Amino acid sequence: MIKIYDYESMTVEKILERSFPTDNVSDAVAAILADVNARGDEALFEYTERFDRAKLSSLEVTKEEYEEGAAEADHELVEIMNMAANNIRAYHAAQ
Repeated sequence: MIKIYDYESMTVEKILERSFPTDNVSDAVAAILADVNARGDEALFEYTERFDRAKLSSLEVTKEEYEEGAAEADHELVEIMNMAANNIRAYHAAQ
């Protein structure tokens, strides 16, 4: 299960800290990807319910949901994530 953090009580350094699982998950990930490739959205709904315990009726985010989420997002964290995305794009463009 995915660990959930209360980012408001964490430092930026802790949020961006990387950890690497000790178990080899390649086989499990490959099986999930193959299943999603074969069954499409049906598999995505099942995995979302299994791993996130969320029963979805749609995979699309409405404009209203997007705007609501953007308004609630921590602006400092969004800025950090945008900087990281720009750094990744620049790195790959230079390759």
